[in-house]
Amino acid sequence: ARIATLPGVTEEMLARVMSADMDGLRRKGAAIADRLTRGAEAHITCPNGSDLRLGIEGRDAIPDAGELSARGAFGNLPCGEGFIAPVEGTGEGRLVVDGTIAGVGIPGEPVELLVEGGLLREADGEEGFQLIDLLTAHGEAGTNVAELGIGTNERAELTGNVLEDEKILGTAHVAFGASAAIGGTVQVPVHLDCVVMKPDVSVDGDPIVRAGELLV
Repeated sequence: ARIATLPGVTEEMLARVMSADMDGLRRKGAAIADRLTRGAEAHITCPNGSDLRLGIEGRDAIPDAGELSARGAFGNLPCGEGFIAPVEGTGEGRLVVDGTIAGVGIPGEPVELLVEGGLLREADGEEGFQLIDLLTAHGEAGTNVAELGIGTNERAELTGNVLEDEKILGTAHVAFGASAAIGGTVQVPVHLDCVVMKPDVSVDGDPIVRAGELLV
């Protein structure tokens, strides 16, 4: 079987976002996945104050470019990212989210998330409290830093639906909760992504995104 997941998709979204340059998506996704796979530490900063470090050594990143032709293929549509499951327990710092928070929407003001020991420990604002409630409903494992992803789709726009928003070219997203399906070890029935719109992202000190511009 081949499986495509499309949670919350609309006809308009699918038609628009899947009209992206598919060859370009494959190239960019593969380049991001290669750089993440070869790296030991990813570092996210942004003008709003993000400063988050994630251990990624030994993990294999995955390009998401809509390639579902192989037997047993599994992917997300609309597509457009490269992502990795950080090593459990390694996340340290702050992530300030000014894009969509899955299950919550676009915050009225940027939401600051505090990560310690690879877990989301604190969040500010109403939207931050909602995120904490959604994650902790599944125990402490629900707050696990599950994913770092970089968007590659030039047709994606900020809509409030994280299915599209996490694919926006040059954005970064960090997810909390389950990671077992993408190379991690945590299995819980929740996985919520948080999007940063114009981040700087580096791997082992080498930039791959600068102020929302993809460099690979």
